[in-house]
This record gives sequence, C-alpha cells and structure tokens, in this order.
Amino acid sequence: MDLRSLPYPPGTSFGGVGGSGCKDIRRHLRRNNKQITDLSDFEDFLLDGSHSGGGVFAELIRQLSSPTHSPLSPSIVFTHGDLRPDNIVVDMGNGSEWIVTGLLDWEYSGFYPEYYEAVKCTNCLAPYEENDWFLYLPDCVSPKNYAHWWLLDRVRETWFI
Repeated sequence: MDLRSLPYPPGTSFGGVGGSGCKDIRRHLRRNNKQITDLSDFEDFLLDGSHSGGGVFAELIRQLSSPTHSPLSPSIVFTHGDLRPDNIVVDMGNGSEWIVTGLLDWEYSGFYPEYYEAVKCTNCLAPYEENDWFLYLPDCVSPKNYAHWWLLDRVRETWFI
C-alpha cells in the first residue's frame, strides 16, 4: 500500500498519529505548542521560532505562500518524514534490479502537507553536494513536483541560520 494514500481524518491534528504533534528539525527539534489542523496553521508553525524580530520577513514568506484554502492547496498525506539512504532497506533482485524491502526510523512520520516529504528528504542537500541520490527521488517526493513549496522552504531555512 502506498503510505501517502492512507486517509487523513479531517480535523485531526497534523503530525504523528500517536498525538506527538508536528516536528521540525532544522537546527534543533521543535514541536508545535498548539493544535495544527490546517495548512495555514502549519505554515505559521514553520515560521514561528524563538527569534525576536523578523516580522517583515515572516510576513513576506506568508504572502509568497500559495493560498492555503483553495482547491490548489496541497493535500494532507501520511509521510515518513526522514527519507534518506540510511533509512531505506534494499535487496538485490534479479540481475541488477534493486527492491525496496523496508523503511527504518519512523519517529518523524505523520500527516503533513504532501510537499513536506520533498522538503524533509532534501534537508541535507547543500550546494556542494556530490551524492546524486537527490536526483533520483521518486516523483511523489521529488522537489521537481513541489518546486514552489520546496523553494519557499529553502528561503524559510534562512530564518533558522
């Protein structure tokens, strides 16, 4: 079964299914301190931090975001939250075919906007990166399919520097 097809119960909190809430780990682990049940609240969570000031930057990011209450808003899907080669178990199939047989490390999994897996699985991607793994991500988690949201998050990342 495709993990992203697990049904999101509307009105329930984003994040871990056990009630652990949303987690954002950029420089350190942050958890939401209030219930998040829509995309607008989630975007606010990503911008809220322990920073003082920066209101103009945060407001500009909010204005650049796509409308959060429209038919074009991203769906809420179940995500692994930490897709990277170390967490993917593969087995050599027939010949040179590799078969994914498991995923490890589920502590960041939960219900998030569909673009968020593309953001999370490229958190380690830097301009000087030589690991071509990032070029072969499946379409469902590829930044190519969520370019606007992915680029916006890269700008948001400067908020945490």
